[in-house]
Amino acid sequence: MNKKNLILFSTIVALFLAACGSSSVEESSSTPSSSATTSETSSITTSVSSSSSSESSVSSESSSSEEPVETWGLVNGDFEDETDDFTFQSTGWNAFIGTLDPDQIEATASYKTEGDNQYGALTTTAIGDATQWWHAQLRQNGIFLYQNGAYILSFKVRAATARTIRVTLKDGGLSSRPINEVPVEVSTAWETKTINFIAPSDGVNSELQFGIGPDSFLPNDLKDIPGYARSYAEVHLDDVMIELGEPLPNQAPTISGGDLLGKAGEAVLIKGGLTVRDDYDKNIALADVTALDLTNGAKLDATSPSAGIYSFLYTVTDSEGLLGTHLRQIIITDENQLLINANLTQFGPNGMPLGWAKWYEDNNGGLGVSTGVRPHLLPEALLGNIQNGDFAKSESFESGRGWSTFISTVDGMNATVARTDEAAVFTTTSIAAGTEFWHGQLIHGGNIRLPKGNFKLEFKAKAAEARTIRVALEGDGIAGDVRAINELPVLLSTNWETYTIDFSTVKHVNASTLRFFFGPDSFLPTEPVDLTAYARNTATVYLDDVTFRYEDAESPVATLVPTMAVDLWRIVDEGMPWENQVKYERFPFYAGTYRLQFSAYSEIARPLLMAMEGNGGVADPNVYKAFELDTTAQRFSHDVTFLAASSGTNTKNLQFFMGSYRTFGTGLDGLGWGIPEDSINASDNIETTIYLFDFSFVKVA
Repeated sequence: MNKKNLILFSTIVALFLAACGSSSVEESSSTPSSSATTSETSSITTSVSSSSSSESSVSSESSSSEEPVETWGLVNGDFEDETDDFTFQSTGWNAFIGTLDPDQIEATASYKTEGDNQYGALTTTAIGDATQWWHAQLRQNGIFLYQNGAYILSFKVRAATARTIRVTLKDGGLSSRPINEVPVEVSTAWETKTINFIAPSDGVNSELQFGIGPDSFLPNDLKDIPGYARSYAEVHLDDVMIELGEPLPNQAPTISGGDLLGKAGEAVLIKGGLTVRDDYDKNIALADVTALDLTNGAKLDATSPSAGIYSFLYTVTDSEGLLGTHLRQIIITDENQLLINANLTQFGPNGMPLGWAKWYEDNNGGLGVSTGVRPHLLPEALLGNIQNGDFAKSESFESGRGWSTFISTVDGMNATVARTDEAAVFTTTSIAAGTEFWHGQLIHGGNIRLPKGNFKLEFKAKAAEARTIRVALEGDGIAGDVRAINELPVLLSTNWETYTIDFSTVKHVNASTLRFFFGPDSFLPTEPVDLTAYARNTATVYLDDVTFRYEDAESPVATLVPTMAVDLWRIVDEGMPWENQVKYERFPFYAGTYRLQFSAYSEIARPLLMAMEGNGGVADPNVYKAFELDTTAQRFSHDVTFLAASSGTNTKNLQFFMGSYRTFGTGLDGLGWGIPEDSINASDNIETTIYLFDFSFVKVA
């Protein structure tokens, strides 16, 4: 089939697809696309040019050809048909105006005439601090395209004063945006603009957008032109057309598909969600695609995956040997710990801790991020990284980085663990002749962090009747080849008492385990105190206020901790909070209540604004919280309830906004984020270094 016939055939197919399609709407985030001015795939090129009209008014012209002109789903491009009433999502021209907080924009779309010509206009009368270019749009759904087709979008445009607008073509099955938020300069005279683009895949009911709100994210070549940044001058639009461009030679096949989400222990399809296409080889299929696991360290076990972020390269060749490639991540999440790489010990291709990214706005922000093991002189409240040592918060006692249990029912041990009156209560219900003390345990697992030095383990405890328990501190070479505390027996009374165990570490440790043994003890010593009278006692035990302490007030030593250091070197007061940020991207979620915890401090005391944004899943679609940092490390905590498990591509981002806080403070609405008036304001725009470490996001209910 020659290219001309192929175009005709593809056009017929596209028309059929358009008749069967359905529209979709995508909500905007509070931050722009990470590739705001370029196409999202390397096979797509976008260019913008303009040609000035010699007349101040534009007249409509009718074609002299008898053949119908293909519009590729675009209707009323000359705005002569006023039946398009600009109602959002209606057929033909419709408008999106973000009138709700925090968009704070007042604008209207209308028809205007000049001589015998009619055109579309968008008039903005008021904006808010948070208003951006995507909050005011003239748009159409219903655009259809065929894969690898070359097209030209042309339109006439002018503005009341010189400014910029953005143009986007997206959705409707397009694997990426062939026109991705392209900034276009607009003068006060009518000009014809053309954008050449290539469709990366078939598009049905795709969306053409003209973004006409104020723009805070202009590229370097436009941001310093007077009058461009955040202009909302009236814009006039006319003669919008999509036409075929020059056909392409044979192109490499394309593989498309977003990151794949999965659950730990549940099988995943490595090629799941992928689509492979070729312009000539129509029989090319997913079976022809080769998948290569590029992950550093442990590879993905697709039948029973472990939690992690896995990097995959997919390749396919067509009949002429042209190679198509695609990179994506397969993200496997543990329901009990939503953050992968919580200890910041793995790194991604962007140089950040795996799963994390940074972003700052060129004009209003500036930050650098370094990650590595850093020495921190921790207060005793954080020593050892004990989580919920006072049991003041609810506990599930399931496996994870906090408190969990080991109860060996196969060895006859039956017991329950509960949190009562802010204490852990271990109740043995039955044992067997062969049951021993190690068959019933309360464990703080796998993340005890201590420097090299001399310390004390302190806890409060009592029992329903006098009995013994045992304590162990082990793992990560804490005392060489032995335990720092080696199953030490402790005699409990029936009254609350504080117990202290001295021990030493021979190295900095990050992953030791603390164990309390509550099973029946057949091996109690006779020296230095004879404890055999308490053998195999299984009375209920109460435990509280578990903490580590320095040997004495003069002995604090630095703890080596994998840390993310954020150096804030520019905060412009006129900017917005999100214009400096680090974020953990795209974590799936499950129904239930989760506790986010992290440790942080800054070289100069200042607040830190946390945001959790993304698709669905919480009672409040987005969550915001301000934390007050000091110059010494503190442990911070915030509970989030997800109403249902994520599905499809629904994920959340965990973000820390460190841009300007000027929109908050007394008498200000703070973007409608629910931040208390007295918590942050413009005086908190402090350029310093912030240290973040010891993350956890565990299920608690």
